[in-house]
Amino acid sequence: MTDYYLLPLHSHVGRCVVESAQATINLSFNDWSHLDALQNTITRYATGAPHSEWGILGCRAHETRSQIFQYSKSAMSQEAITLMVWWAISIACIFIEKFVSRQEWASIVEECASLPAMALLVTTIFTGQILDIHRRRSQRIETSPAGLTFTDHERTISVSWSDVEEYEYTHHGWPVKTRIVYQVRTTAGNFDFTPSIKDWMLLNAIIRHWAPPASLIASEAETGALGGESARWTGGAPGVGDRVFHYRTRINRMGLWLPSILTIILPFAYEIAKWAQTPNSSSPLSPAILYSICVVITLWGWWRFYSARIVINDTGILERSIFGPRRMFWSEVTSITRSSDIVTLHADDQKVRYWCTIADFDGLNAAIERHTSLHVPETMKKRN
Repeated sequence: MTDYYLLPLHSHVGRCVVESAQATINLSFNDWSHLDALQNTITRYATGAPHSEWGILGCRAHETRSQIFQYSKSAMSQEAITLMVWWAISIACIFIEKFVSRQEWASIVEECASLPAMALLVTTIFTGQILDIHRRRSQRIETSPAGLTFTDHERTISVSWSDVEEYEYTHHGWPVKTRIVYQVRTTAGNFDFTPSIKDWMLLNAIIRHWAPPASLIASEAETGALGGESARWTGGAPGVGDRVFHYRTRINRMGLWLPSILTIILPFAYEIAKWAQTPNSSSPLSPAILYSICVVITLWGWWRFYSARIVINDTGILERSIFGPRRMFWSEVTSITRSSDIVTLHADDQKVRYWCTIADFDGLNAAIERHTSLHVPETMKKRN
């Protein structure tokens, strides 16, 4: 056995890893029980390992290994392709009625006269992200107990941890701030990285461990919840009332911008499209149908953002959804299942559901497991 260590999952420890000359074993705390006993056994008998206790990789006492973080070119290419596909879908949604209602190529070419104006408007939402992906392909961050080094094709910043002045979680982008960015400000210069970098949660944990405490700017990044701690209690103050888990997070808010913008620009797109030719009222896909879909999605999304929530206390759990409240006592919970991004608590005659996009998802899972003595399944695959 050559080494053993822990890897983070958001604000919690997610996996323990055991390395040997033959293989590397990854064990998730969500999928395996009694890992504490296994860790004690490994600590006792793995005398050849360089460390005598468990700790997060890169944060352990007497750490000897440096960690290198880079953006995967294949993953970045896939992300760029995904954005371009969404761009194409957005353009298609705006003009689909025109294209399916005309069969003559002459009409299609004529109607394309209004395409550049609308394409330019929609493209501004995606261009910044695609350019940012391209810019980061050559970036590299190396950390060690002594400090960290950032390099790209233009510059190199190498500093000790005491030279880190600020480390914070922000959002960038224009016209909508849709990109999550972690900014590092040092005496030698500033740089940033995004969650697209490989093993970004480990990089975040290492920086927060070694950087001076004064440089760590408090933000909602720990739980993802907007509104502060007071918004997470029914009494309006920390520790007062029941615990609230809501959907008011930066990521959820970003996800609502696209349908919201489409809801705003679709009527203008329809008017611009009429400049080329009067639309055919007999079209099977009328603009009214497309616009109604966007409106429904947008209204439901913003309602869930502001109103949907899970409330828990020592006696049970309450789900507030668009269909009304559902209550369940902890003693009534018979099983917990997970399908894709939805966790479901089952009782004999009802169900309580919540999405993985809820604020402090890990904290809610831990509270449910503590009250029910049941395990919340982890279905997402881990990278070895």
